[in-house]
Amino acid sequence: MNSRHGHEEDDDCYEIPPVDFTRKLNLGLPSDDVILLAEKGPIALRDFPHPRPLCANFPFDTTAHERYCCQCFCCVCEVAAPCSNWTGDDGHCNASIKEQN
Repeated sequence: MNSRHGHEEDDDCYEIPPVDFTRKLNLGLPSDDVILLAEKGPIALRDFPHPRPLCANFPFDTTAHERYCCQCFCCVCEVAAPCSNWTGDDGHCNASIKEQN
């Protein structure tokens, strides 16, 4: 019988003891704070095509509307951003989803 770290070895398959999730992670922050330690898998409004106003990389309320990521599309023309009418006071970059409804 071969063993690795006290566990039986069976064709590259090992039984791993469960993680103790009851242990509290202490980062030295007030308990009311929320912190993101990791993310797993794609995020729809960041990793897949989405209308510019819904972009997770460049939030519409807090970033310049002219900015866009490689997955943004114009919600007026329905083409990849930037469209030919993207900038300016009446630019499509300023169009919101609410205006479309």
